[in-house]
Amino acid sequence: MASVPTAEIDVVNMALDFCAVPPIKSISPPDGRPNSLIVARHYESARQSVLRTFIFQFAKGRAITPNLGVVPEFDFLYQFGLPADYLRLMTIDGPGYRYANMNYDMETNDNGQKVLLLNPFMLPPLNSNNPIQPFYPGTGFSNTPVPGSFDDNAAIFPAGLKIRYIKDITDISIWDADAKEVLAAKLCENVALAITKSEKMHEMAVERMARFIPDAISISGQERPPIRVERSKAIGMRRGLMGSGSTSTAGPNMVVD
Repeated sequence: MASVPTAEIDVVNMALDFCAVPPIKSISPPDGRPNSLIVARHYESARQSVLRTFIFQFAKGRAITPNLGVVPEFDFLYQFGLPADYLRLMTIDGPGYRYANMNYDMETNDNGQKVLLLNPFMLPPLNSNNPIQPFYPGTGFSNTPVPGSFDDNAAIFPAGLKIRYIKDITDISIWDADAKEVLAAKLCENVALAITKSEKMHEMAVERMARFIPDAISISGQERPPIRVERSKAIGMRRGLMGSGSTSTAGPNMVVD
């Protein structure tokens, strides 16, 4: 019985099978043969590209990112660190619902650390004229009034941000079978021309990649229950979701990724 691919060399040789060339023994380090050197140059970029481009269930993670206590020079008020295995941001969980009234950006700071920049949230106050209920409990945010601010709103100054993100999963044994096939197809697409010197083989690799993607993504997506999405801003306001037109009836913190 054939073994299930559990190591990077297994996926590499799947890619070489797709390219119709013999297998190799290693890319870490390369075994010295030309094909090994070519694949070794492309493997990491192909692996990260697949993880950044497609959302697979096995690569999802969540964390509370720390406030670094450093004020950016302009535009933003806060900097937050990101997990060591961070690869791509999915959602930020804040009061109300994900992405509600958020002004944020991603960049690399002077220390070479990738950070998330954020401005405060502005939420309606709780009073008799405003029945909307901001969702503070359990969010990890503190509520500090800002004198003279717009409509006496409260600004939310986060001590840490709850994020959902894509992890940089290097251990191939954790990858789903469908994701391994997509990675092998992507790797073949990247190296086919250099290894085979054949435009036709490269075209076949591109077509194979396009065939594999829909099945892999749909199968991974089926593992998560469906979420009802509202498109009406009026309904969103009535449910206390600050006017959003893309919310779930399941709760303010549940929206489609």
